[in-house]
Amino acid sequence: MYLLFFPFKSQEQCSFSWDWGPSFPTQGIWKDVRIEAYNICHLNDFTFVPMYVRRTQVWNLEIQAFFDVISPTPVGGQVIIAIPELKIQQTNSITLQPGARIVELSVKINKNIPVKTWWPHGHGNQTGYNMKILFKLDKNLTIERSAKVYFRTVELMEEPIKGSHGLSFYFKINEIPIFLKGSNWIPADSFQDRVTSDLLWLLLQSVVDANMNVLRVWGGGIYEQDEFYELCDELGIMVWQDFMFACALYPNEQGFMDSVAAEVAHQVRRLKSHPSIIIWSGNNENEEALMMNWFGIKLVDLPVYIKDYVALYVSNIREVVFSGDKSRPFVTSSPSNGAKSVEEGWVSQNPQSKFFGDVHFYDYDSDCWNWKIFPKARFVSEYGYQSWPSFSTLETVSSKKDWFYNSSFSFHRQHHERGNYKMLYQAGLHFKLPQSSDPLRTFKDTIYITQVMQAQCVKTETEFYLRSRSEIVNGKGHTMGAMYWQLNDIWQAPSWSSLEFGGKWKMLHYFARNFFAPLLPVGFEDQDVFYIYGVSDLHSESKVKLTANISQQHDTFVFALETSAVAPFVWLDVGSIPGRFSDNGFLMTEKKQTVLFYPWKPTSKNELKQSFRVTSLTDIY
Repeated sequence: MYLLFFPFKSQEQCSFSWDWGPSFPTQGIWKDVRIEAYNICHLNDFTFVPMYVRRTQVWNLEIQAFFDVISPTPVGGQVIIAIPELKIQQTNSITLQPGARIVELSVKINKNIPVKTWWPHGHGNQTGYNMKILFKLDKNLTIERSAKVYFRTVELMEEPIKGSHGLSFYFKINEIPIFLKGSNWIPADSFQDRVTSDLLWLLLQSVVDANMNVLRVWGGGIYEQDEFYELCDELGIMVWQDFMFACALYPNEQGFMDSVAAEVAHQVRRLKSHPSIIIWSGNNENEEALMMNWFGIKLVDLPVYIKDYVALYVSNIREVVFSGDKSRPFVTSSPSNGAKSVEEGWVSQNPQSKFFGDVHFYDYDSDCWNWKIFPKARFVSEYGYQSWPSFSTLETVSSKKDWFYNSSFSFHRQHHERGNYKMLYQAGLHFKLPQSSDPLRTFKDTIYITQVMQAQCVKTETEFYLRSRSEIVNGKGHTMGAMYWQLNDIWQAPSWSSLEFGGKWKMLHYFARNFFAPLLPVGFEDQDVFYIYGVSDLHSESKVKLTANISQQHDTFVFALETSAVAPFVWLDVGSIPGRFSDNGFLMTEKKQTVLFYPWKPTSKNELKQSFRVTSLTDIY
């Protein structure tokens, strides 16, 4: 038998344009074509998921191998699973009957062997273990696969909160509450064959460089390529994975439903081995669209549409997800009221409640410097403001006649209604708009001022969510997620992104590196009183292993410090050796830092090593 593999590209929803992207519907073969021949059996898929049994405190690795057996008689053999670092070498006998067959295997990790867990960026290491699986079958047929296995648990916590009538909405990773801070991911190019490994690395490295720990793969684009999720695993980027349904009503015919079930089953099987994926979400904004009546549905017809919604996202997608993966939570939509939506029959009267689930929030008319306009919600998974990309990015797709703010080019590239005006309005609330006599200078200055406005607006809003994590005011608060819209761009145009098309950082991304720092002071004014909050991502598992390498330069000694986590009040001491340091008692937020020691009388590197001690605030807790 022969299998023909060809990647046929159908359109993502945003191929037909969005308020940040162009209309470039694509179709056809877009990657290499291959033919695989076999006459006994073929391994179509191989997937696995680690499961932690809390009662026995033991890890089990659940493995599934999907075979197509064309032999007219059963195929016998053995499967050998090896994870050397965990001292695992397990052999099982198997028999494959003709037809489509699933081999299910379970590997129990010895309780006495310590298993290092995978952590989100900023909370620990992304430790993985090399696994090899070998199928030795009849007629000398051997099939071998290798993979990286990561161990981590994830829970979506929806519990009563003291002082509020609602429920919490936050994630625990490895039983530790984690504040999700990050952004939303859209397709990196309208033509996916142009998305290279280098581009993916550049964009995702920029995520962790800005102290983010999560991305939401938005539901109007694509299920990303394998390398995207592999990089997220390696970098510690959590992924909120939407299924590809966004801002629309969909058919309910059986053929379409069957197609959706096959799509979801395939993606769950393909992706569930990745520890980075922490939640499946049925769609983008469709619960809100239905209940806020974006589509002008007559009230008398609403029950029919609700029934269709439940049939697609609950009876179909949700059931398929849980039949293939019970290791992660699932929500029907974003935004949604989570457990409250379930209680109300899977759709809430107000899916944007501040007391449940997650919310999306946009307001271009109110002053973004006024923190009181923002929702004190449980989790904010979309929010943001537009800006223009830099002139150097626009210059590659424009000409001299386009270089002014009200050009036809400027309006052609702006797909958000009155978007160019809204940027200037928001900037004009606090800044003097450019008025140079040179049109090109004015255009470049206007681009600059939109980036200033965007950075300051998103900073103010994000800091509000960050400081709302541990307080309840009038029943609102306990915010445990801030994911601004959007991370990246699909073309050279104004948008909500912090990374321009190609990966250049906007001002917002530099700001994000600061407001997403693991330790952050947040100041704000309320009724003529200035408050300062300390926002920290440190937790008891984040032990600081401060080290120093001492070298000598003439009469001065160089202490090259390195830390495994943010270290507050770092204190360097060399005992009774007289002298002073160039700095001391400081906050160490970078992994490496250099401090000089000026001795007041001759000493040596060996003397300093023997007397040296370094302490930070975390050492005393």
